[in-house]
Amino acid sequence: MGEKELPSASFSDELAEIIAKDDVKSFKKYMEKYPCGSFRMGRFPVLSALYLCRSRKILRAYEKQFSNVNGWQQITEPLTLAASFRKVAGKCLRLYLDETVTPVEMLALTGQTRKLKKNFDKFRLSSAAKQRVKEIYRIKYGLEVVYEGNKAYFPKRPLNRREKNAIIISCVGAFILAASAVSVPFIVNQFHPFIKDKNGALRVSAVSQIDFGSDNKYVLKNDLTLSKDFHRENFKCTIDGNGKTINFNGDKSAFELLSGTIKNAVIKTTASVPFIYNVDIPATIENVTVKAQSDIEISDSFGYLAYNNYGAIKGVTLYAEGSVNVIGNASDGVFAGGIAANNQSYTYFMNTYYGSLTNCKAVYTDFNLTGVPGADTSFGGLAGQNSGIISSSSTDGNLSSDTVDAAGICGTNKYYVINCENKSSITQISHSAEWNPVCAGITVSNEGAVRYCKNFGNISSCSEIDNAESENIPQAVAAGIAGNATSYIYGSANYGAICAEATGNAFAGGICGQSYCELYYCLAEGDVSVKGVEAYGGGIAAITNATVIGGTSIRFGFAEYCVSDCKISAKSEKAYIGGITGFIGAGQINYTDLNGEITRTVYFGGAIYCLSLSDYSITGSGYSGGIAGVCSKIMTDGADGGGNVNTFVWNNLTYESFKANVYVKSDGSKFAAGACATAEGDDVAYGDGSDAGASSDLKDNIKASELYAQILENLTEKSE
Repeated sequence: MGEKELPSASFSDELAEIIAKDDVKSFKKYMEKYPCGSFRMGRFPVLSALYLCRSRKILRAYEKQFSNVNGWQQITEPLTLAASFRKVAGKCLRLYLDETVTPVEMLALTGQTRKLKKNFDKFRLSSAAKQRVKEIYRIKYGLEVVYEGNKAYFPKRPLNRREKNAIIISCVGAFILAASAVSVPFIVNQFHPFIKDKNGALRVSAVSQIDFGSDNKYVLKNDLTLSKDFHRENFKCTIDGNGKTINFNGDKSAFELLSGTIKNAVIKTTASVPFIYNVDIPATIENVTVKAQSDIEISDSFGYLAYNNYGAIKGVTLYAEGSVNVIGNASDGVFAGGIAANNQSYTYFMNTYYGSLTNCKAVYTDFNLTGVPGADTSFGGLAGQNSGIISSSSTDGNLSSDTVDAAGICGTNKYYVINCENKSSITQISHSAEWNPVCAGITVSNEGAVRYCKNFGNISSCSEIDNAESENIPQAVAAGIAGNATSYIYGSANYGAICAEATGNAFAGGICGQSYCELYYCLAEGDVSVKGVEAYGGGIAAITNATVIGGTSIRFGFAEYCVSDCKISAKSEKAYIGGITGFIGAGQINYTDLNGEITRTVYFGGAIYCLSLSDYSITGSGYSGGIAGVCSKIMTDGADGGGNVNTFVWNNLTYESFKANVYVKSDGSKFAAGACATAEGDDVAYGDGSDAGASSDLKDNIKASELYAQILENLTEKSE
């Protein structure tokens, strides 16, 4: 046939459309130009795509030929194919974030067991692919696949819903044909009892009257109760709840995939599984109230409304009361959230789509969390993990935990939390030597951006170990905004009382427990107290520490444009207490010549344009300072004219570690620290460590300053 042509940029989308339509004539024309069977569209070899779309005509012509292909040339992944796969994969989707979906695995996912058994030996599967087949059968069907040598034994799979529906439809069709001669009016009335409103919506009063897989619009006439075994794969329609209640207490999520809309409804749940498993990119949940009242046990990530959200959840209010107990082996991590376990993002080619929670609210009443010591378990009032956008949302009430890290908005933030506030009281008390408690007003751990957020709640993190001689003495971390911050935190405010106690080390910060990146426009007005063998406390952060990752990525570790106005107290034999941060650690950059010799070293981190109006006290012994309790000596040396070691230019911006801070009685930045740490690791008394905090005159001067007005103005504008 001659040399094959190279495919065009739109080839993947065109080929996917042909496969979806099962257009064998067009597919044959493409085969004359390209070796289609040797292509892999993102994660999907062409044969896998044919199995996914059940393209019977094309398979009859080319299945045998494509079964002999052992390697594939990758081209782009069509969005339509990815969307179809998500619907089929369900909970198995997590197995295929980056993995190729081989034809055998696609047969397992689509329930084509007969063809899978017949063709299994024809494919050369890797051990990883064989393991995924076992996982598919375990997750989707609750069955175990057995391998003996090169042979596989597949248990009999129960009929899926599509197969059951086909049988039911056949029976119903036969019944209609038999009855139509004598009772046509009766049948019409039974199967079409709908009345359309002026907007074209069908008014329904029973679950059986809703075709969830259609594009219809429905309005509820009365409350609905879903049976315990109720489950639908697809929810494509629009349901206007009209203020009515949907009662749910299933053993499995009521809906596997929502691509439609649900609005103006009340969802009352006592289930230990999410109401919806996946909320797809085009889906919307709007003006919905979720009422959860029960004591449940979970062993996987959990959210009352959704497991994964890729769509738009807005105006949702959650009222939760009871307890959540994490059980089993949770070593891989359990991320629980009030509304969603995971607020996700999805990247297709050059575009990234972000799931969103907007104008949402969670209210907790006597809500308790218990976990598994040593496991990675965290809870967020709105979301367990956030890779999307959470905005203009809040949490209220009270919740407590033992070995579950907890925060008002989300457990781990990897993208954006903006204009959110926490009013709930959050307490974590752990008696386990294997657990380091962390709790916060906004996010337990931040790897993204938190902007213009406020905390009004009381945050308490406490480690109480019966055996103080344990070798694994944990650290307790409490923070008004973030427990562990590894990226930007902007415009945050804390008004709650922060407390951390431990028989080991303890950390407490008004905004952040441990910060490795920048804290911008933060305000802390809540009291901070910390207790431990070593105690770190700060009005803004317990510790700020700058780092360089992989030699190229810089985490600056700055606190910038921050105000603390609170009472900071510590009970310890070695306390580090600062109006802004308890301890400042430095990162460093080495500049080299062409021979690789170091010509200059600069250090970065610290506090810039920060204002401290805080008072502080230590019971025991330790170090305190207006800006920092202790900081790395190289930082103060540079600020004291010792070689400009902490002034450098990065991306055309000049960074200085101690610039324009307002607290100390002198302009010398070194007096902001109660002590400094030398290269040998010793602590050296430095500055006025006995000072009890900002004087009345200094507080008046700060409040009258332009910088103070600027910071408050920015916080006010961004929160409106």
